[in-house]
Amino acid sequence: MRDLGSLCGFGISLCTLAILTTPAWGGLVDYNTPGDLVGNFSLNHAGAGVRYSEVGVGGIGGSGSIAPSNAIDAVHTTALYDQESFDFSVAGSSVTVSQFVFRQNDASFPFEFSFQQLGILQSTGDRFGVDSGPDSYVSLRVMSDTIANTGVFLQTEVRGSADVSRSQQTIPGETANLVEGNWYRMWATFENVSSTQVRITGALEDWGTTAGGFQSTVLELTAGDAESLVDVSGLSGTTVLSDGDVWAGWRGFGEGGANLFDNFGAVPEPASLILLVLGAGSLVCRKRS
Repeated sequence: MRDLGSLCGFGISLCTLAILTTPAWGGLVDYNTPGDLVGNFSLNHAGAGVRYSEVGVGGIGGSGSIAPSNAIDAVHTTALYDQESFDFSVAGSSVTVSQFVFRQNDASFPFEFSFQQLGILQSTGDRFGVDSGPDSYVSLRVMSDTIANTGVFLQTEVRGSADVSRSQQTIPGETANLVEGNWYRMWATFENVSSTQVRITGALEDWGTTAGGFQSTVLELTAGDAESLVDVSGLSGTTVLSDGDVWAGWRGFGEGGANLFDNFGAVPEPASLILLVLGAGSLVCRKRS
């Protein structure tokens, strides 16, 4: 599944139609049309005000994009793609989520914040990063560190609907220093392995100053890594496992080094599915349920 997830990158100049063996298409949003953010996402912020805003320029190829607030977002605002749910109810079900993020310096924030977090959530009202309430999800995130203002590390984070805290696993050896002014693409695949296990794989890729093409893989969690197989049997309440309606979502913080977000994608990945590929600065291909 890791190689297929890598293909869901949005770095080719054309939107290429692929062969699909399932009626579930997924969603792709490039934020180029005014209203793309509020029209495609539930912005879950516990009534504290939206912390993301649409920007008409500055995205990949000078296109539209999304800017996070540079103030500390204590309510963990999560953008949840609410146009289509995904079936995660049986072993072998999987969903891949991806998005580009532009790097800024996080020197003024000496704490650990998410540069970008991707995952699937159980309800359209759920948020990442909350230690109270019914929020339930599995996710992969790139975190800023407290040592260098360019440093990041890779971590899984999962939560059951009745848990009093999140369960996190930092991936050994997956640390890096990012380049201010570069675009990075993050992708994460979530696979239902059994009634108690979720496999999480993904990567952070460097796409350079214009996102014109893949440069290198910066951080990576592969199926061969022990940390990719996450046991959720100890979570309390309900989880995304065996759920016929899960929802893809993302969040990222200015204080974590994120400056802009562009080209969101969420697609189901049965073994027989050949993904479509969307260009980094291309047309939008969308299909809503």
